[in-house]
Amino acid sequence: MFWLSLLALIPLILVSIASYYLAQKSLSEAAEKGLTQASSVSGQSIRNWFDYRLMDLEILAESSNTQELMSSLQAGFSISQRDLADYIKSYDWALRAADYLPDLKTLRRRYDYIADIYFI
Repeated sequence: MFWLSLLALIPLILVSIASYYLAQKSLSEAAEKGLTQASSVSGQSIRNWFDYRLMDLEILAESSNTQELMSSLQAGFSISQRDLADYIKSYDWALRAADYLPDLKTLRRRYDYIADIYFI
């Protein structure tokens, strides 16, 4: 009875070990494949997000109000003969920017991710 049990258990143990390693390999490959697909989709989503933000920046840069604001601020900065850090704290800068402030506030209200656009 002992030898018969031993003879039956040895193939059972070998098959169990082989099945364990095959299942582990299969699950590892499936997990790797799933993560690769997920990262590919995430990467594409991130690229799309940046593409749309860059389009928003182009629209903002081509806006006549933005161009007028930048021209006005540049002219004021040239006239002031100050450092840029000092100029943006000056009354002249605030006065020039105040004319365009309603447009900038509207833009900020419409784009909830406006900080991201400035970051880019």
